[in-house]
Amino acid sequence: MTIALVERENPRPRGRLLAHHAADLKRSGLSDETIQSSGIYSADAEETRRLLGFDVGAGMVIPYPGEWLRDDLPYCQVKPDTPPILDGKPAKYVTPKGAGNRIYVPPILHPPKLTDPRVPLYITEGAKKALKACQEGLCCVALSGVSSWKDRRAGKSQVIPELERIPLKGRTVSIVYDSDIRAKVPVQYAEFNLARELRARGADVFAIPLPPGPAGEKVGLDDYLCTHSLETFCGIEPVPIQHPARQPRLAPVSLGAFMQNPPPSRADLIAGGLLVPKGITIIGGAPKTGKTLLTIHLALCLTSGQDFLGFPVRRCKVLLTQQEISAQAMYQRLSKMWPEARQWSGDPTRDLALLNETGIILNHPPDLASLTEAIREHEAQAVILDPLARFHTVNENDASDIGPLIQKLRKICYELGCSFVLVHHFRKPVEGRDEGPGSLRGSSVLHAEADALLTLDRKDLQARSPEYVRLGFDLRHEEAPPPMVLYRDPETLLFDVVKTEEPPDIKNLLQVLAAFPGPALQPDLIAAVQARTGRSERPIREDLYAARNQGLLERDWKPGRGSKATWALTPAGQAIVTASAANVRPP
Repeated sequence: MTIALVERENPRPRGRLLAHHAADLKRSGLSDETIQSSGIYSADAEETRRLLGFDVGAGMVIPYPGEWLRDDLPYCQVKPDTPPILDGKPAKYVTPKGAGNRIYVPPILHPPKLTDPRVPLYITEGAKKALKACQEGLCCVALSGVSSWKDRRAGKSQVIPELERIPLKGRTVSIVYDSDIRAKVPVQYAEFNLARELRARGADVFAIPLPPGPAGEKVGLDDYLCTHSLETFCGIEPVPIQHPARQPRLAPVSLGAFMQNPPPSRADLIAGGLLVPKGITIIGGAPKTGKTLLTIHLALCLTSGQDFLGFPVRRCKVLLTQQEISAQAMYQRLSKMWPEARQWSGDPTRDLALLNETGIILNHPPDLASLTEAIREHEAQAVILDPLARFHTVNENDASDIGPLIQKLRKICYELGCSFVLVHHFRKPVEGRDEGPGSLRGSSVLHAEADALLTLDRKDLQARSPEYVRLGFDLRHEEAPPPMVLYRDPETLLFDVVKTEEPPDIKNLLQVLAAFPGPALQPDLIAAVQARTGRSERPIREDLYAARNQGLLERDWKPGRGSKATWALTPAGQAIVTASAANVRPP
């Protein structure tokens, strides 16, 4: 005879549910009725200490219905507001000390469904996922961890007795773990071991392979049911659970089946094929063309949802790993870019993570494993390596050396669902050879492996101020747009597209400045030149910096003063103004 799992109800907690905890549950798609029925509540540090037997601070308490440690102490799981570090990792959820594991049976699950072996059973990881599944009509229970169907309450590792209370003989059981199981071999082993135990008890066991999100992001059962109907979920083909070491069987798809089930449309991280999901984009250029600054600009756009040079982006998390400049230099550059970037619609503070001067060598397996773990921990969808040359010790000119390295990055793309942006240099210039895709340093395999190649050069721009650079495109998945001229703001270090180009007019600029009684504030000077010439602001700004580079103007600006830089004529500039007034050539 089967013992009912829920032997008695937990008392209703007196604590209330704080807004941020309620929002957490709502993100899992839980209704107000489900949340109320679950008995989940917010607890202060004293209450969580009483429940757990150790300190974790305030948090959200998830009671396990019918599970008790003693008469006055129910079994529960706590999600601390500030996850403690346990075994070197943040612990998102914690359970009472020494109490072992339990199966979470949602209180909204009708008991006869659980005890009827004719009703298919779903097993997932995490109480919120089971609540969402039961809310949608499934018979679902949850483990607190992928291997939490065992514990050591009896002094040795053995199956928890709560599992034995569920009728399994002849029952169809589906294990539904998160979509990133494909990239987590330990989770695959945990799934296999659970399936083997369930089969030993007479169950027919399968896995439900949840697809990742549009950009390859991790999807849990609650996430999937928030964006898909129950019918769509039930339409996912269950798969047998095999030992992870066993080679997967290739399963060709017929043309008819392929045409009837088209793959989902590609959701670029940067539209137009500039950064595709699970792809590799290379930013190449000669030294001093602004590759690193453009890459930082790109990272800020991705993490804030701001268009990148007019190309729409899909907001995502970014891991910027760089060994090009010192951490101090990175701080100084971000100090200029940050005030402007924080005015954009999204705040990149949390979603942009930095790794500075790490010394990572990707052809060393431990370093590659460390980078992979960092990507997984940050849940990065875009990973920047700047510059590629400082992340390896292989021969770039040998395809048999650099090719396998790029393939390792490609493997990470497919396993973790991320994309890479690699910053690379042009080879030394040769007279008569155009700069472009073929100018990348090293083997042609780099160009061949790139899904997108963005190139920076100053060809035909040498006469203009160094803030101007040309951006070219070579794309695999889309038609490449024509090259565009970019302008880098000297104060914010951010780039913008120059849509129109006007010839320089430094003479008028000098004459307008000479009419000021002293150094002129930049906005006032630009407005005065506009009033005299009718020109737009950008070419006037270009003339300012071009005149400064020619030694005709001097600029005074201090950090924190924003656009209130002042400009004054140098003796050489004053001489041109004087000579112009006298209609004579200056000496």
